[in-house]
Amino acid sequence: MQQPLLTHTSMLTIFTMAPPETFMGAACGALMHMLSSKTLPRFDRIVTFAVSFTLGILSSNTGASVIQGGLRVLLIDATISPAVGAFFAAAVIVSLVTRLIRNPLGFADRVVQIFSKESEK
Repeated sequence: MQQPLLTHTSMLTIFTMAPPETFMGAACGALMHMLSSKTLPRFDRIVTFAVSFTLGILSSNTGASVIQGGLRVLLIDATISPAVGAFFAAAVIVSLVTRLIRNPLGFADRVVQIFSKESEK
């Protein structure tokens, strides 16, 4: 019998390795998303908070790297904390996925429109 890749213990290990400020950043980002989605029913907001919080913690380093890369484009050399990355990741990831689920063609058309304008410049 094959062992599962992720068990309850391995998920808890991922969460215990994150510093406390990452938890705070992810919680604030998830709250921002939850408070801005007033059209969702209460249960859906609670579920999106949990998903947003989890994704914020797991992608905190990636979020910080993306922000740091964006600042380098503007010629600003700064070190971004994983807590800031967790905040933005928690607020943005679930918002993008929710928008994609609600209107997949409109979202894709908008992305193509943005990139086609940038390629014309």
